[in-house]
Amino acid sequence: MSIRVSVTLYNPKLIPHSISLIPGNANDVPVKKFNWPRLAGRRKPEGGCDDAIQIETITLSWVDNKLIFPISDEALPIAERKFASEFWYRGSFISQLDGDVGYIPKNKEADFLIIVPDFSAVEETPEQDSFIKYRAIKFPKGSGVFIEAFVPHSTPIPLNESGEFEFDVYKRGTNSVTSFEAPKTNSVTSFEAPKVLFIHLLSVDRSNQVVIKKSIPHEVDEPEPVLPNDFTAENVVLEEANPVAFSVYGVLVEDYETHSEQIEVEPWPWGDRSQNISSVGALEQDFRLNWEPDSSGEYQEIIFHGLTGSFAGNEGRPGVEFHPESGEYHVNLLMTRPDGSFYVHAKGKSHSFAMIFANPDIETGEPVKSSLKGFIFRHGQAVKLTAGIWHSVPIPLIYGQDSAEFREIIAETNANIAINLQFECNRGLHFLDPMI
Repeated sequence: MSIRVSVTLYNPKLIPHSISLIPGNANDVPVKKFNWPRLAGRRKPEGGCDDAIQIETITLSWVDNKLIFPISDEALPIAERKFASEFWYRGSFISQLDGDVGYIPKNKEADFLIIVPDFSAVEETPEQDSFIKYRAIKFPKGSGVFIEAFVPHSTPIPLNESGEFEFDVYKRGTNSVTSFEAPKTNSVTSFEAPKVLFIHLLSVDRSNQVVIKKSIPHEVDEPEPVLPNDFTAENVVLEEANPVAFSVYGVLVEDYETHSEQIEVEPWPWGDRSQNISSVGALEQDFRLNWEPDSSGEYQEIIFHGLTGSFAGNEGRPGVEFHPESGEYHVNLLMTRPDGSFYVHAKGKSHSFAMIFANPDIETGEPVKSSLKGFIFRHGQAVKLTAGIWHSVPIPLIYGQDSAEFREIIAETNANIAINLQFECNRGLHFLDPMI
């Protein structure tokens, strides 16, 4: 069967807050980005939207009255022209889940349209088999189109009779989308794939508003997990880092100078993870950690100084103390990267540092107490962790070094989850100075 679709000329009031025009001379497309999503039963990440907007050029071609969209090794037609003013659309609809998306045609004289589902005729009562309309929105020449996140829409469809149609897609490198077919029965309650959508270019729908139903994933609204009080009850034992023992947590790089780091990026948690082919880059940034006496003079604490990247100009206290009377280091923060791998090394082979690690629970992602362990890294050794592994900040061993500079390489999205151990457990993690 086919579903008849009318053409509607775009106007600013047609789809408020969902679809708008981009001026033809726009240098920057205002693509909104979302923070890394929280998963059910897990902690809420901070950040996750530092990645740059990427521009991908897509080429569609009318060949023998068939519109070819090269989305795979075997290019398939997504539309077929029957007459000069009629064509069938067989393609799917997509919603961007990680932020907004912009489409700007290369040829400013090209005519094109985008098909969207219109819920303006849908009944409010769920018992009725209400019907969705579809609108083929025609946009003015010389303009691009800005579509907000979660708005279902087709790819831009060129109206030229033959040849290629190129357009730039402005979107995030995380590239999280969900795709679906239009309902076969045109019904809200039955979403089976249709044969085709039938677009008649001379059939004009002059109604002045389209109602968009955004496909927003369910947002998590529940208390975050809290560690048990006894999580930090026992001192952590340090050992010299070696590849076999450290393999439980990640990869030990023996010499950072001879290593070329390639980050591993996690797909966006929403949508079909098989479709979310990320092209997110790496974020490389340096920081310095100084030991300084606290105001009372009773212990030393680490002061963080951001040098480059997102750290540049930032200063703070990452919750690491050294108490000389007991010979103990106190560590009050554990962190993990949900969006990709974590790589760190001291800048200089003379620096030695310690770190504490814990594996995540497979269900909750929480650090597992029985997996807590500390390692000492020396002589240019570097640490690489997969996403989700919990770790402390690198801790310069205090004797013989008042400060040390470090370099980390992470996913450009820059999402982080941190646990304040002192707040949740009334005690940080402790370990003895290895010189004792």
